[in-house]
Amino acid sequence: MTLGHLSSAEKALAMLRHLPRVSVNNLAKLPTDSLPKKTPLRGAKNRNKRDMFKIWSPLGWEGGSSPIFKTTPVEVSYNYGYHAQRQYPPMSLKTLQLLIDTGRLDTHHPIDLATLCQTKVYRLDPNLRQFGVHLTAEGMDGFKAKVHLEVQWASQEAIAAVERNGGSLVTAYFDIFSVKALADPIAFFKTGQPIPRRLTPPADAVGYYMNPANRGYLADPTKVAEERVLLAQKFGYSVPPLDDPVSQEAQELIKDPRQVFYGLQPGWIVSLADKRIYKPLDEELVKHYNS
Repeated sequence: MTLGHLSSAEKALAMLRHLPRVSVNNLAKLPTDSLPKKTPLRGAKNRNKRDMFKIWSPLGWEGGSSPIFKTTPVEVSYNYGYHAQRQYPPMSLKTLQLLIDTGRLDTHHPIDLATLCQTKVYRLDPNLRQFGVHLTAEGMDGFKAKVHLEVQWASQEAIAAVERNGGSLVTAYFDIFSVKALADPIAFFKTGQPIPRRLTPPADAVGYYMNPANRGYLADPTKVAEERVLLAQKFGYSVPPLDDPVSQEAQELIKDPRQVFYGLQPGWIVSLADKRIYKPLDEELVKHYNS
């Protein structure tokens, strides 16, 4: 039979009609099946077996004790840089309301990281690279307190829950040295060190603290007021005025971008033994702490 007038596909089909069917008997063996099999040994005696698998290793076989993401330099680990990331332990609105109801927090004064740590309920460990409070929206429906908060991270729902009751919220960044002072102020004052100057946020956090929607401490106050109205329209409540004495005091006590404690400036030394506050008089020191 001549196949010259057929196409290539038809020629292939015609050839398959005359070939035997695929079965176990006519399948080719793997290259490793033709090698001599040896009993598994240990130590140096098993070197030939290891060399055999280096030459004829099955598909998908990954030998050795090191995984591929360690042996291949171009593969970056999934947890690369995890030890250097900033951590923000969460605190819910439900816990905050409980602290207020039990008298651990005074709503007549602004609440910051130092106030929350002094309750001994919120735990913060700067040695674990914990940089402050992450206020979550858990319990926002039952949050009824009017507070003026300074936290390091907050969700949009948590901001709305605070502002609908007539309070205010500011998200502020503190470097690790400032966090250590805020976590335990009494222990810090006993060391006799001057109050540190708060550093500027790193490059990956500048955008967050300059965003008025996040109530960042570096944002424009006029844009923050506009975002308060937009957030109230989104969640369906009216913006309460901030004209009461407590709110006015909180607005006056807003920290400077270099300030760590309320009412205390960087460079001051608080002596608990003498019950005095020592201020720097040298012009270079004053310029350093105010810059």
